[in-house]
Amino acid sequence: MGYPTIVSNVSDSWILITRNTYENVFDALDLSCLLRSRCEFSFSTVQTTNVYDPTYNCSIYDQDKTISSIASSEILISHNVFTNHSSVPGSISCGIGIAATFTGGSRCQILSNDFQAVTVLGIYLGPGTSHCLVAGNTETTIYNVGTDNIVINKGSAP
Repeated sequence: MGYPTIVSNVSDSWILITRNTYENVFDALDLSCLLRSRCEFSFSTVQTTNVYDPTYNCSIYDQDKTISSIASSEILISHNVFTNHSSVPGSISCGIGIAATFTGGSRCQILSNDFQAVTVLGIYLGPGTSHCLVAGNTETTIYNVGTDNIVINKGSAP
């Protein structure tokens, strides 16, 4: 299955996605366009497939919808086990990819996840991210180009 859990164009909501097993998927969580909402993705096991490239365990991004960013919202990604392999050289695949634009005080927390079986980039915090906390995860490669993000993990890239 390509995208088993899609959350998009949501306002004034609490989204709880927990205790799931995803196998051979492209994006386990495909999240975009939140307004005054909270989203939690937790206690799940995610294995992406090599059929697609790039692949993401969790993908959070902007999209051309009514709500075009993560606005006045909170995202929590915690206590998940991720497996992500890529056989394509130069792939941008990653465990958690956040390429969304955060506005209105939006923030995220990426806490206590297991990236031991991720052989590509573990976490990507794009230039539109801000006030994200990354802590307590297994060691993984983290690429942080956002603003005022706090990364408390070994193995961080610039």
